[in-house]
Amino acid sequence: MTPSNLPLRAVIIDADAPSRRQVAEWLSAQDGVALVGEAATGRAAITLIRRHRPQVAFLNPDLEGGDGFEVLRSFPAAERPLTVLLSTTSDSALQAFEFEAVDFLLPPYVSSRLTGALERVRRRLNNPGAPIHTGPPDRLSVRISGRILLLPHRDIRFLRARNLKTEIRASSSLHLVNHPLHELAVKLPGGRFLRIHRSTVVNLDHVTQIRPKAHGDGAVVLDDGTEIAFSRTRRRALLEELMRLHGPASIGGFGV
Repeated sequence: MTPSNLPLRAVIIDADAPSRRQVAEWLSAQDGVALVGEAATGRAAITLIRRHRPQVAFLNPDLEGGDGFEVLRSFPAAERPLTVLLSTTSDSALQAFEFEAVDFLLPPYVSSRLTGALERVRRRLNNPGAPIHTGPPDRLSVRISGRILLLPHRDIRFLRARNLKTEIRASSSLHLVNHPLHELAVKLPGGRFLRIHRSTVVNLDHVTQIRPKAHGDGAVVLDDGTEIAFSRTRRRALLEELMRLHGPASIGGFGV
């Protein structure tokens, strides 16, 4: 969140000089915005973001000698600036799902669209817990072999960390994606998905049983028979969320 008395720090990352100039002139005319730098290459963009920690990047992914999306991948999700995607082709919008871009703009960059994008950025900064509607709000977007896969939340049973990758078990499919678990977990709606172990996030809608074990540990059983361990430190949160979803009387039905 940006304190109300501080300007919004913005950068422009675009190989096209006329495009940078157009966006820069527009940003410079906005109240409460500080344009802290511009970059035309991926390496320069990474340095720029590390140095100035901007809250928003106006990014064209077609950079000199590189890919703008690789710039975003260079930073953990929590350290990336919000992104307004600038592109000459709508194909880039698909990859915008992966990075939850706040907006997607095609040239010519008219003032009204730029203003709308900036308003979305400010709303997101002022309400960081709000859902980001860059794609279908009921789906998780993940990158797999150059494709952007959109998985409906209702079909996801659990996510499990596999070193720096994550295994996603859906109703009729299994995916191993190059995203760490914590990056995917923050994209999922709280109240339905819960971290029940440091390496596992479960969709509570698919939980049918709880099997307590010694010392407070235990396991949940999903509707397809899969058994997944939960840690004793997550037991209370698990029971509280199940009671919230199904009512206090339901806990007995889960075998607790």
